[in-house]
Amino acid sequence: MFFRMAGLLISVRAVNDGMLRIGGGFLTADTGLEPDVRVVITQRDVDGERMRSPDGGSGFSDSYIETLAVCRRISEMMPSFGRFLMHGSAVAVDGEGYIFTAPSGTGKSTHARLWRELLGDRA
Repeated sequence: MFFRMAGLLISVRAVNDGMLRIGGGFLTADTGLEPDVRVVITQRDVDGERMRSPDGGSGFSDSYIETLAVCRRISEMMPSFGRFLMHGSAVAVDGEGYIFTAPSGTGKSTHARLWRELLGDRA
């Protein structure tokens, strides 16, 4: 799979198909070019990422946990290209952007939705 993110061509070889679901908007057909970043994820990487979770990632599929491993690997490489990756939800209000960052399940998207409901056309 090849993704175009932050102006970089990223090659991802993964065990599961989770990146197709969450990263589909970044898929590209630029497969003939040399990627800027190569990410290879194995089941061992998935298991290691699962162990990083406070509860051992219970309740999450390997496919989802793998997306975390891919994003972690990409985020570790981004600074060498003058970029960074963050997990968050964003809303623009009166021309200013606000990004909410927190662990998964905290309520970032809910928070952004509430801003849009409260502020209407301003958000």
